[in-house]
Amino acid sequence: MANPNLSNFSDDDLFATGNIFSRRELLRVGHVPDRDRIVGRDTELQNVGQALGQAIAGGLPSNIVIYGKTGTGKSLVARHVTQRARERATVNNIQFSNIYVDCSDADTETRVAREITTQLADQTESAPNIPDQGIGANEYYRYPWDLLKKTSILQCSFLTSLICSLVDEINKSQTNPWRCSKSN
Repeated sequence: MANPNLSNFSDDDLFATGNIFSRRELLRVGHVPDRDRIVGRDTELQNVGQALGQAIAGGLPSNIVIYGKTGTGKSLVARHVTQRARERATVNNIQFSNIYVDCSDADTETRVAREITTQLADQTESAPNIPDQGIGANEYYRYPWDLLKKTSILQCSFLTSLICSLVDEINKSQTNPWRCSKSN
């Protein structure tokens, strides 16, 4: 027996999203909220910001290792600050590329190297043919350097270009985190 309340239920009613959420973007994985929506992490935001502060003015950034318990906001802080740093660098005519690699997905050193290269290629409008498999991690690490040599990033003065790589969830990977930072 049909529910009498649903007898006039149309497809429009079925797929209507309504107004349950006033800001759906807040639910998207990877969404980086405005600073006023990040609660209780002012000190951490400032510490990461200070490490990147020199970079947005054309200097050398510091390497940072952020560690802590699951769900405490490490990724959020890092992504928020790098997004803001990119905006500030642009105002200062600094080419700032940021790359985010989640080791939950890129769980081997080879996959991390390939992901870094692919994202860099996307940001520099260059598309090298990067094999999905069949080469070692050392070969994948050569691709970013070759890509940089072909693009304006290395042709610019060092003080006008920067690449910031965030390698997240490193504990879920077989990747050696220090190898990723050797190009510093």
